[in-house]
Amino acid sequence: MKKILAILLSLLLVGLFTMCKDDDKTEDPTDNGPAAIVAPTGTVVLSGVVSDATGAPLSGATVTAGSETTSTGYDGTFIINAAPIVSNRVIASVSKDGYFDVVKSKAFVAGSKYSIINTALQIKDGSNDASTTFTSAAGGVLNIGSASVTIPGSGLKVDATGSAFTGTATIETFYLAPDNAKLAELMPGGDLAGVNSSDADVALISYGMLNVKLSDGSGNKLQIADGKTATVKIPVIASMQSGAPATMPLWTFDVAKGVWVEEGVATLDAGGQFYEGTVSHFSWVNLDYPELRATVKGTVTDAAGKALQGVKVTIDQVCRHTDKDGKYEAFVPANTALSVSIKSDDYFGQSIGSQSVAGMSGGGETIVNFNLPTMPKVIGTVSSCTSTDGEEAIICINYYDSKNITICGMTTNGSFEIPVSNNITSVDITAIRYGNSGNTTATTTAVNTNFDAGNIEVCTPIVTGPNSVRLNGVSYTDQAFNFDGINGASYMEEGVGFSMFNINLVSAATKANTYGGIAAIYQTNLNLYNLSSTGTYTYPPTDYNGPYFDFNINIDGDYLYVNTGTLTLTNIGSVGGLIEGTVEGTVGDSIAPISATINFSVLRNPDQEGYNTMMQ
Repeated sequence: MKKILAILLSLLLVGLFTMCKDDDKTEDPTDNGPAAIVAPTGTVVLSGVVSDATGAPLSGATVTAGSETTSTGYDGTFIINAAPIVSNRVIASVSKDGYFDVVKSKAFVAGSKYSIINTALQIKDGSNDASTTFTSAAGGVLNIGSASVTIPGSGLKVDATGSAFTGTATIETFYLAPDNAKLAELMPGGDLAGVNSSDADVALISYGMLNVKLSDGSGNKLQIADGKTATVKIPVIASMQSGAPATMPLWTFDVAKGVWVEEGVATLDAGGQFYEGTVSHFSWVNLDYPELRATVKGTVTDAAGKALQGVKVTIDQVCRHTDKDGKYEAFVPANTALSVSIKSDDYFGQSIGSQSVAGMSGGGETIVNFNLPTMPKVIGTVSSCTSTDGEEAIICINYYDSKNITICGMTTNGSFEIPVSNNITSVDITAIRYGNSGNTTATTTAVNTNFDAGNIEVCTPIVTGPNSVRLNGVSYTDQAFNFDGINGASYMEEGVGFSMFNINLVSAATKANTYGGIAAIYQTNLNLYNLSSTGTYTYPPTDYNGPYFDFNINIDGDYLYVNTGTLTLTNIGSVGGLIEGTVEGTVGDSIAPISATINFSVLRNPDQEGYNTMMQ
């Protein structure tokens, strides 16, 4: 049984968002009424994968939700434990140096425990982006292919203060065409959810979008000045020119609410080649036709009839990943013919094809199922450290098959079965349960065979601390020292009738010592001899063969040894549990003693033999 003590994350309720949403629970497809804008109603935990436009996981990407920020690991995964729910949506921003930032959002579904994000960032490599500088007084124009952005003279303000900006500005623009193969992964929000000028929820059909970023020489964000507008021009791709309406709403992405908001109107040029309009605010600008919402849903199985989870289903301009039951569901624009597909790149190079869906009226529903070739699977179970019952958890699987790949799914009654490539012999698996995680590695002896991960235990971590010492007297005036390093207690036995707990507290701050090594600036050693039960003990003891204690304190080379003291031991846990208590006493010169108060709450490490074992 594999067992890794969990990473601590406070989890009250778990419900996540995706760009290609992963279906744990679905929204009501008949709800086409006004958007509900509500105050924050709680927090949820977010988890998932950030990749680049090729699908390779990105390490070191920054994910922020509310006041909490974290970074992705080597496999592109992250966990945020307290993202606020705002306007009934969960919102987070994703960024990385050298890439365009993006904000993701998802409608919060009451009762959801877990969900997953899979999103991508566009690299700044000049392929679909451009940048230039201009003086604020003169204004500027940035062309990117047939798209362009025009900033008026004296038309900028400092976003943080609202004051007029008069210096040299930088403008960066990323054009995301509606036929971009990675449109669903790269666009903000994720579900093309919009709120029109009448405050009604709509599903959008994108004709193209621009990400526009304005900044000063120090990287501070700029915005369009109050009372000013910028002009945007977005080309109409050839496949959408036939029947393009004379005017089209312009939408900007509201990063605070996580939805597209109707802002203006763009007009089609006489040749039908591009739309042009004005906006008063920049984040992303989207040229979209709004429709009422209909629904496409279905189930994905393999040739043996088993439900497949984690499979990406593309529904025209949006996508979903199948849930643990192989199901997916998405809002789509009504009155619009659609193509539903599983692309070969999204199912291990297998050729699947697409299915057509005729336009539906608002609130309509169409079922599209897929039956796919059988692939090897990673199988296993998840349990907690206190229960053998099946535990619900997120499962993320990482492997290398010409590039680094991460796939995430869910358990069903504690079990998981997730398809992977048929070209690999080793996978790394992480289980995330209630904000904690455990991980293992599974291997096979040949390609195209299943991986048995066995059982992964996901344990609730034990919280230690606070650990502190307070000194008063001589050169110390009621000074407190917090021991925030790696603290622990080791139990040792030597011969018959002698045992000892060594409790070692260290500071996180270190410095080079005289031996050329690195040592803590301050440290406390507390030794409990022949002591096996809670209670109160005094120093000096009446019998050194019975239970007693002593301690010493090192403050940056000032060694202070115990004169007198009283130990109150409140807890002696087993291995993996806590050793806790307090000491009140004196240290230093007995003629001019220094009073000392020690508080300790440390993890009991595996038991050792011999006097020399100490926690470092």
